[in-house]
Amino acid sequence: IFKDSVANNEIQNYYKSCDILISAHDPEIEGVPIPILEGLASGIPVISSKPKEGYSDGLENIVEFSELTALSLKKAIEKILSDQEINKKLRNNALKKANDFSSSKIEKQEADVYRELLGIK
Repeated sequence: IFKDSVANNEIQNYYKSCDILISAHDPEIEGVPIPILEGLASGIPVISSKPKEGYSDGLENIVEFSELTALSLKKAIEKILSDQEINKKLRNNALKKANDFSSSKIEKQEADVYRELLGIK
């Protein structure tokens, strides 16, 4: 099922019903999209566009990276759906990694950057 848009108060129901979340975003212009973070927090195996080298945001072994080709995406989907060990590992790692993106941690990181820019200790 491909959905263009889902209301914020309904989104968790879609994530809970997913077998895999796929984000075919352009890694040249976007970091980690919000839907990937939401998928991680829902414990869903995620397939993400392969990032530029050095820009994975620590998502190795958390998401399955795929080139932006039909064949690469097909292989990633088959890998997750056919191997229950990998599926379970991705689900568990997703939930653990989601904590790194909690609002309190992100807000603290942003505040630290602003303090550093302003010379405040």
